[in-house]
Amino acid sequence: MNEPRRLLLFALVCVWAGTEAACAAAMPAFRAGTVEHGRLERSGNLWVLSLDGSPEQRGQAAGALVGEQVRWLLPRYLRQVASIKSLSPYQQQFVATFAKAVPAAHLAELNALADAAGVERTTLLAVNLAPELLAEFACSCLATTPERSSDGRVRLARNLDWPGGDLLAGSGLVTIESGGGHRFASFT
Repeated sequence: MNEPRRLLLFALVCVWAGTEAACAAAMPAFRAGTVEHGRLERSGNLWVLSLDGSPEQRGQAAGALVGEQVRWLLPRYLRQVASIKSLSPYQQQFVATFAKAVPAAHLAELNALADAAGVERTTLLAVNLAPELLAEFACSCLATTPERSSDGRVRLARNLDWPGGDLLAGSGLVTIESGGGHRFASFT
């Protein structure tokens, strides 16, 4: 879709939702801070969110440090990408069915983040499952097996080039997690 058409579609969705001013508002700025099991700091042009501890502790720390941004993003993502204000009961049940397949530790971390950020758990899970469940969000993915990597480790990279990614244009957040047996880093 060309840029003018995408902007027009976005404007129509915002007007339809009755929230034109809210859609136009910029994402709240990140603020450096430290909480138990987490730290948010600027490194050059990027923000780095470092988390450790149990899944629940990592989720609570993330919610405390970037909850404001999560609260800002979630309704805009739903409006811009899915053209809805909230999940219907059917959509909530659909997500709950898939939640059964999510490893308990991942679900515990996401639930703790939702609670600490003050957002609805099922909606946050739905947004996080979108690239896996919706064909229109199909994103590029590359993985290597231990025998094919230079250091014998598994590597996974994915480009989340989904519609609506422009919501975070100009933002950069690197998340580094430890405490679950493996260190994990992602760039948003």
